[in-house]
Amino acid sequence: MLWLSVPHGRLEQAGMALSGWPETRVCMSTVGAANMLLMAQVHQLSELGRILERLGTAFPEARVRDQRVVLRPLKSWGRMLDPAGRATGVVPVDPWAPSGVAFPPRTR
Repeated sequence: MLWLSVPHGRLEQAGMALSGWPETRVCMSTVGAANMLLMAQVHQLSELGRILERLGTAFPEARVRDQRVVLRPLKSWGRMLDPAGRATGVVPVDPWAPSGVAFPPRTR
């Protein structure tokens, strides 16, 4: 997860470009010093460096304000994952579901 600061005049262009990257799961503009959130999924931590390099090349004026790494995701955009990161099941994604709706219990 990368919190980025992108000049306002380049925000739409950056969002359109970053949303097309194969690693991108979520790309959205936000309000504040970090005005863009980029959530990317990689299989190895070393791949994050390549994303940062590509970001710096494509948008040298963008600054990474903060970055977070989720080491053990349980779910990836509707797919339940096992400890090795392989899909074990599917949970339909409903972006219009009321907040607080719990996911079904994880099966093993």
